[in-house]
Amino acid sequence: MVRAVSCHLTGTISGGERQRVFIAQALVRGPKRLFLDEPTSNLDLRYQFEVLEIIRRITREMGIASIIVMHDLNLAARYSDQVVVLSVGEAFVQGPPEEVLTSKLIERVYKVRARVKIDSSGVPRINFSGLSETYI
Repeated sequence: MVRAVSCHLTGTISGGERQRVFIAQALVRGPKRLFLDEPTSNLDLRYQFEVLEIIRRITREMGIASIIVMHDLNLAARYSDQVVVLSVGEAFVQGPPEEVLTSKLIERVYKVRARVKIDSSGVPRINFSGLSETYI
């Protein structure tokens, strides 16, 4: 549940609580779409999951589309219905995470070696192993 916090108090709360306040402020306006830029940046692991769980639950309950920019491919894979991978500022590929986030794509776009396995719930899990030797 998103807790209401007075704006002048946001400097005294944790990063996760602050992110929940910002999300609540956006949702109170009754948007049809929610645009979020790195909503999990500077949050510890627990709050990253908590914030994304809240976003997913509330947007689904309210029937709102959410468009989220994030750099963490594992979080994107876990919380996205669709991903758009950008390369050189352009949309390179788009689709369900389990189809888009492949070892080959990660090496081509990010110049990083990775192993991608689909877990039992159908979510890609990415294990990064370093810079691609092709691009060193």
